[in-house]
Amino acid sequence: MPARSAAWVLVAAVSAACGALAWNLGVTLEDRSIVEPDFLWRPNETLVEQRFLVMAVAWAVIAVACVLFARLRRIGALPEPQVTVPVLLIGVVIGGSYSVITAPTIGANIGGGIVLMFGPFVLLGLVFVAVRAARAARGPHSSTT
Repeated sequence: MPARSAAWVLVAAVSAACGALAWNLGVTLEDRSIVEPDFLWRPNETLVEQRFLVMAVAWAVIAVACVLFARLRRIGALPEPQVTVPVLLIGVVIGGSYSVITAPTIGANIGGGIVLMFGPFVLLGLVFVAVRAARAARGPHSSTT
């Protein structure tokens, strides 16, 4: 696998790990003492029960990616930050959105509605920014080849 492709696989893995950490933060902070939870969407209980394992795996993925990014930086195969930051934010938005939608109180009330109304537009905006930055980083001559 070429180094540039490996870098993008790492970016995708770190984006998923960031999403898992954003979800995990929401699950860890939610109030578990609610007697009658009001869910917009019931969470996957296996994930909730194993949230610390999910967090440990996400941190391990990020640690391994940092080591590999250092190696890729030495050979000049890192993707552009203007592209990677929106991709990482896509993971954070997805993880945070899932956390809000599956929350026992705010998920069924205001938070879930806000996520459903504006979440897709935020994601499309981040995809647009990432694609536009990738095309700009590729340069004007690459579109003719």
